[in-house]
Order: sequence, then C-alpha cells, then structure tokens
Amino acid sequence: MMNKTKIVSIFFLFLSIILQNINYAQCPEPPGTWNREYPNNTTFKWNLSNYNLAVTTIIKNGVGLIETSEKETEIKNAINWAMNQWSTVLEDNDIHYSEGQSSTYPINIYFEESQDVGAYASHANNDIVLYTSQDWVLEPRTALQEEADLYATILHELGHHMLSLGHTAESNSVMHNGKSTARNFTDCDLERIGKIYDPTKTVTVKNSFGYGKMYVDNSLTYITSSSGKIYTNWLESSFPHTLKGKTGQWDDGFLQVFEKWLIGSNTHNVNIETPIYAENATYTAKFLDQYNVTINGGKVKIDDGNPEDTPTTHYVLEDKTIKVEALYYVANGIEYLFDHWDNSSTINPETFTINNGHKTITSYSNGRPYNSYRNLHFNTSDPVGTSIKVMWNQHPNSNVTKYKIYRKTKYGSPALISTVNRTSASSYTYTDGLYSITNNTGSNNLLNYDVRAYYSTEGTISEDDWRSVYGEILFKETEEDLEERVNLDVLEYSISNYPNPFNPTTTIHYQLPEDANVSIKVFDILGKQIAELVNGEKGIGKHNIMFNSSNLSAGLYFYTIEAKPINSNGKGFSKTNKMLLVK
Repeated sequence: MMNKTKIVSIFFLFLSIILQNINYAQCPEPPGTWNREYPNNTTFKWNLSNYNLAVTTIIKNGVGLIETSEKETEIKNAINWAMNQWSTVLEDNDIHYSEGQSSTYPINIYFEESQDVGAYASHANNDIVLYTSQDWVLEPRTALQEEADLYATILHELGHHMLSLGHTAESNSVMHNGKSTARNFTDCDLERIGKIYDPTKTVTVKNSFGYGKMYVDNSLTYITSSSGKIYTNWLESSFPHTLKGKTGQWDDGFLQVFEKWLIGSNTHNVNIETPIYAENATYTAKFLDQYNVTINGGKVKIDDGNPEDTPTTHYVLEDKTIKVEALYYVANGIEYLFDHWDNSSTINPETFTINNGHKTITSYSNGRPYNSYRNLHFNTSDPVGTSIKVMWNQHPNSNVTKYKIYRKTKYGSPALISTVNRTSASSYTYTDGLYSITNNTGSNNLLNYDVRAYYSTEGTISEDDWRSVYGEILFKETEEDLEERVNLDVLEYSISNYPNPFNPTTTIHYQLPEDANVSIKVFDILGKQIAELVNGEKGIGKHNIMFNSSNLSAGLYFYTIEAKPINSNGKGFSKTNKMLLVK
C-alpha cells in the first residue's frame, strides 16, 4: 500500500503539470499608468532606427562611485542590452516609430548617492536615474545589491521611460512593482505592450449630398447629420476598415450615382468599395445627380452609338456631356436634313454639357419629298413624231399636293413648263406638245426632264433629279410664255391666240380655273387635224403654247380646246376659235 507521503508527492506533481498548462484567459490588469500617452497628452513614439546608443552618457556624481573602467563598461553593456531587448520586443509587436523622441534626446543615466541602503531607480523626462549607496557599484555586493539586478533595473526603467508603462503585480513581469530582477518579458508583458501601443483614430464618413446611407464594414449605416458620422474609438490595430457607397439613393428628386471617394478634397479611390487605413480623416462618398436627357427630332446617334428613333431618353450625370448627332432619314416619303438645334447651334454633331436638372434637346430638320417613288420614264416605244410624254408615280405622302415639271435643253436653262395638281390617280402623264420622240440621237436633240414633288407642309420641293430622252422640237415656246402660263390667279376658262392673222407663228393662250385634262388640236378648213398641241393634265393657271405653221399653206384654220375637271364634277370647257395664216 502506497504511503501517504508518496501520494502527496504525486498529487503535487500532477498539480504542477496542470498549472503549467493552464491558459489564463486574462492577464492581471495593470494600473491606469499603463498607457501610451506621454505627459501633455502627446503620443510617445521612439524612432529606434535613429537612436544612437553611443551618445548614452553616464554621469558620475560624487567621489568613488565608479572607480574602475570595468564597472563603467558593465553599466554601458547593461544599457545596450536593455535597449536591444526593448527594440526587439517593440519590433516583434509591429510597433513602428515615426515621430516623437529621436537621437536628439538621448537617454541619460545618472548614478547618484542615496541615503537608502541598496539601490532603486526612477525616470523623468529623458532621464533614468539610478539611486544607490556608495558601495552599490563596489565589490563585494551585498545580498540586497545582488537582488537589485543592474540589467533588470535598466530594462524596467526603460519601460517607464519609453512607453510610460506602470507597475504590475505579476511576479515575473519586467514591470513588477517590487525589486527589478526579471530580464525576460512574460506573455502578459507582451500582451499589455501590444495593447497599450494601439492609438485610436477619429474617422468621419459622409455623403456629398448630406444625409443618406452607406456601408461601414459591410454594415448599413445611416448618416443622420450633414456633417457626417464620426467614429472616435477605432483602434489603430483594427484597420483597415471598409467603406462602400450605397446605390439607389435620391436627393432633391435626382438619383444619386457614385463617382469616387474623397479624403478632404483629394481623390482617394474611384471604386465604390474602398479600404481605409489608420489615419485621422474625413471620407466623403462623392455622388452626382443623374439627369434625364430627352432628345427629340427624327433619328439621332448618341455618343457615337447606334442610330435611334426619337423621342429617346438617356441618363447623364451632372456637369458631364452628351454628344448628339442628328441623322439624315426618310419617313413617309419625306427626306429630312438637319438644320439647327433648339439652342440655335448649327453644329452637327453637337456636344451638350448637362447641369441644373433634366433637359430636353431638340433637333430641327427641313423635310422635302424623296424621289425614290417616281419611276420617272418616257414613251420612247411610241412611233417617231409622237409628242413626248413624261410619266411618274403618285408620291406616297398625301401632303405632296402638286408636281412641278421642268425641262432643260442642251443649250437652255431649266424651265418650269407645267404644274400638275395631286389627284387620286396612282400615276400621272404629262404630254409635252413642243417636242416629239425621235430616233436622231445627236447631242442637240438630248432633252432633260424633272418632276419635282411639292410638300405643302413645309413649302419645299424635291431635290433635282433629271432624266434624259431624245426629242425634236415641234413648236417654240418662249420663256415669257412659260412665265405667264404658270400664273395661278385664274377665275374662268378661256382661250385665244395672238397675233391673228399670223405668219408663220402665233401663240395660243388658255387659262384654267381648276385642274383639268386638256386637249388642244388644230384643224384645216376641211376638218382635218393638223396638230395636237396639248394632251394631258394641266394645273390651275394661265398657259401658253406657240403654233408654228411654216410647213402649212395660207388659209383659214381652227383650233379647239377640251378641258375636263379632275377634282370636281364641273362640266368643264369646250371651245373652237378661228385663226388666219397669211403669206
């Protein structure tokens, strides 16, 4: 049976093992003097890389305190060792120094006489003062002197001096409140050192439009003040934090669109989500108003994109630009060509800067009939000598109310020879009584005709588009005759000729108070048809046509007119007149 002494020994052995493996959840809390603040509330930082230990001085006060160079060397070695210990532990805790104490302010070690027996130390400002009796640095040392380890004492006082560390009751701590004997930092020492050198930062976050929301560390945060939300308790070790702008917010009726993050007035990040690092700063999520820009006026291209029909709406951020190009287009048989913008600019494409709210941009174009409908052609398959007939299709736009017929000879200027009003017919034919079909293709016989549609909505006519045919002249019509014939101020039907008697030419004048199909023929005294001067639709107005009798004998001739209204149920007009050819 195991004796009682052995049982107790085994118990304490197991207890020792258990105690060695206990992971204390919390180190003893030090007094409030364990803090990172130096006097005057200034953060105490050391730039160890610039710290010159060589300037550390030993002040010899009194006589016989340090009698040998060996003792002075020992003290210097202790100082160097303690400084290296602190440098290592601070660097291991990722404590970086950028301001505060520097090599300009060396640590001064003072040894002064004390009335106390033994040794102890204190620190003030940039000084570490070691108080001692005269025999503390002499041999032999007393037990009390040996207990007060010089290396541990300097290490301890540097803790007070460098980081304003206070004491702790932890027995093995470098900062124990008893005698300085510990040369190694405990885990709790390291934990406390890491915590005390962790300054807080003041960070203000806000939206450029004032209130609103944003994400702070992935948590939706409400900004309830125009000056933003202020965080004053963010430890330096907690950085980086994350900010993210909140989309879908509105201000003063405008959707807010994120642009960038600012620190003060400087750009920090253009991404909507950004990390922020340990500094006192104000972060502003800069938003821009989104404006609706509506473009009117036919077909357009926006910012060199694809063609679009209008009205079309695009979104533009405040003080940004939009490039708009008004395009040529055809609608319902009318072609539209850009003229100007609603701001009177005639530049196309034009760039507009958008600010102060939603905007409407309108382009104005001039419309004119498009010629693709016409199928303009002639009766070239008819026998030679037949009057030239100009034929074309009805324009698809009902606001095209008439057609102007032009003729141009090789050496002549373009001349308006007739106007034909729109009817319900799907196609039209105009007979030119002055020229006939010929097989003589000499250049002098080349004629050009153009039928130009008149668009009553804008008072425009279609673009010139001539077609050619070969023809020979039958009768000559003067420009004065043409000008008089297109006069539309006509109230009744009539027909006459001048001069009469004539040799060899006379001009037949007739007028129409309405659009009509007109036939004018010449007969001899026996009733034989000599010529057909007009055969086709004629518009309201005065008309002239010249009759040339060079190949006829002198005598009495008759000319008749038959006019049948196109757009009314009127009885029309029919009349026969006499004319005398003298030679």
